[in-house]
Amino acid sequence: MPKSVSKNTRSTSARANSRRPASAKSKPAAGRRTTHTAQRSAPAPRWSWQSLSPERKLDVAGVALAIAGLLTLLSLLSGQHGILTQWWVDTLYQLT
Repeated sequence: MPKSVSKNTRSTSARANSRRPASAKSKPAAGRRTTHTAQRSAPAPRWSWQSLSPERKLDVAGVALAIAGLLTLLSLLSGQHGILTQWWVDTLYQLT
C-alpha cells in the first residue's frame, strides 16, 4: 500500500515572512538585571477581619459551622470517645 504524502499548504516564503525580524525582539534595557531575584515584590498587606466584606465574613462563618457540624456528627456516631470528643458530646447532651 503506498503512503499518502500530505502537502504543506504554506510555502517556505510565507513561513519566512511570518517570522519576526531579529531587531523586533525585545531586549532588556542596559544596566538592568533580568533575573527574578533582583526584582523584589512589596510585602503582602497584613490580613485583618475588618478588611473582609460582610458576604465574605458570612462565607467564613458558614464554612466554620459546616466543619463543626461534620466533626460533631462524627463524634456522636463514634463508638469510642477521646477526651475532646467526650467533652463535646457531654456538652451537647447538657444543652439538650
